[in-house]
Amino acid sequence: MKEFVFSVIWAAVCAWVCTQLLVWVDLTRFAFFLGIANQISQWGFSPKVVCFLFFAVLFLATGTHKLLGTSLRIVIGWAGFIISFILILIICWYVVKWLISCL
Repeated sequence: MKEFVFSVIWAAVCAWVCTQLLVWVDLTRFAFFLGIANQISQWGFSPKVVCFLFFAVLFLATGTHKLLGTSLRIVIGWAGFIISFILILIICWYVVKWLISCL
């Protein structure tokens, strides 16, 4: 049960991010998308809400949100490893410079 709740929450987060990206991208050049948004508005629904629900159902049905979560965790881990390695190199450089200055 707990895994299902977290899965739904993570799918909602991924759907929200995809909806925000879709709103941010300028799709006004494509008449197809404008027609769909216009028709949804005429039915009395918000195109943003319909898009969010579509992405949420899509993520839950395909399980893509789990792959995104795993990939994000791996990317954050590698970024942390690289940043830690660079910080260690910088600290070692300053320690070596200090040791040389003490001679």
